[in-house]
Amino acid sequence: SGIISGYGRDIEAEAEGGVEPLLNLFQTDAAINSGNSGGPLVNSAGEVIAVNVAVAGYAENIGFAIPINDIKGLISSVLEKGKLERAYIGIRYININDDVAYNYDLSVKRGVYIPESRNGA
Repeated sequence: SGIISGYGRDIEAEAEGGVEPLLNLFQTDAAINSGNSGGPLVNSAGEVIAVNVAVAGYAENIGFAIPINDIKGLISSVLEKGKLERAYIGIRYININDDVAYNYDLSVKRGVYIPESRNGA
């Protein structure tokens, strides 16, 4: 139906190598699947109000979208520079899971591992 049933929702989404926190989202019953994640969430006037980003794996017809005002700066950056630029603090890390703990011979099974720099920096 395209109904927004919640504002300001915070969730943790499964991401490559771990879990990624997503903050201040709209909760909606709009259909979001792997084919339209990243697509627009529009209002009845056809205006883009959010970008679809996630679905609740534990329920049917519950999706989440980033409000358009939260990403206008990113959109401007892409239009001006032709690519998405993200802040970078210079730390490379790996989310620890069972496989990472085994591969790096770590004594812990959860957390973050910071490997040695490849270039000596």
